[in-house]
Amino acid sequence: MPRFILAPGMPNVVILLPKRYNQAVSSTVSTSHPIPKIEKSTIVYEGYYKVRVDMLSLPQESSQISYTTLLAAEEAAVVLAETEDGRFVINREYRHPTGTWLYALPGGRVDPGESPLATAQRELCEETGYKAASWHHIGTAYPMPALCGQKVHYYLAKSAYLAAATQKEPLELIATHVMNENELFEAIRSGAPTDGILLTALSFRKLFTHTC
Repeated sequence: MPRFILAPGMPNVVILLPKRYNQAVSSTVSTSHPIPKIEKSTIVYEGYYKVRVDMLSLPQESSQISYTTLLAAEEAAVVLAETEDGRFVINREYRHPTGTWLYALPGGRVDPGESPLATAQRELCEETGYKAASWHHIGTAYPMPALCGQKVHYYLAKSAYLAAATQKEPLELIATHVMNENELFEAIRSGAPTDGILLTALSFRKLFTHTC
């Protein structure tokens, strides 16, 4: 058996594959991809987020390894909304850890007792003032698996229309733009700062439209 080493890599996106695929590889994953055992967990910081340090034991390793995890809401929802004439409702949002404004999408954490769809509908209206006539769940992914176990649900909202005033929190520094596909893709192609969640949503949309 090859040696198993747990090492945080660069954040990437893990797509939840269809059930038939999971069933097909489940035996392989369980035998050749061991899961570290958590020997001890300690919450080292509590605020808007929590930070947990786990002590992990690994096969064929004599010493334990420390791993730090950011504890965010278990689930979140994101919306890629399209107007009746096929334009996208896109946010440019200031994200303090990056120190810049990014092309992004409306979205947020799923509150207790709330469904991901309800979260998506609420966040679209609160951040942009838009509502939509039809909603489609187009994918689920883990955007920061090296740091956080949060699972994000992606929705495509069709026939979006401006319906209400926005309701933003003080640090939600957001400017909403309605852009056609060429405008958005050209901005991304030219190197405009972009939230990776937006890119994942565009990929899910392409997969979704190809299967419809």
